[in-house]
Amino acid sequence: MIAAVERALDDVAERPDTYPLHASLLADVGALKVEQARSALARTDDLVREALSSNPERSSDEVDELVRRLHEPLIEAPKEHAAIFSAGYARTLGLPVTICDPTSDQWKRIWRLWMHYYVLAPAQVYENEIVSQVHRQSDD
Repeated sequence: MIAAVERALDDVAERPDTYPLHASLLADVGALKVEQARSALARTDDLVREALSSNPERSSDEVDELVRRLHEPLIEAPKEHAAIFSAGYARTLGLPVTICDPTSDQWKRIWRLWMHYYVLAPAQVYENEIVSQVHRQSDD
């Protein structure tokens, strides 16, 4: 959404006659939505830092370096919210990744756990070595 608004603003600045076209295309996008999206993006580095800091064996310097490495592939590069990258790429960025054999018992246990989480939708599930947390969206 932010990219679409910025492209529209640039296009209208260069070619003012395109304003009616962009206005109709972005009619459902208000300034509040754009600011909320910008705020969410700005908060992403903080969330990444918080998640990486949850490992008590990781130093603050290691966290800083991982945040720096992850900023571009997680925030700048994705063209959509659901963008992902491979386990191999995550490993090259410095994340501790274990690639499981999909026929192994370990993989089957992980898949079963994932499917349990899937049926909890629209809950958000967070795991770490100490605790599991499930946050359900409220009805209000």
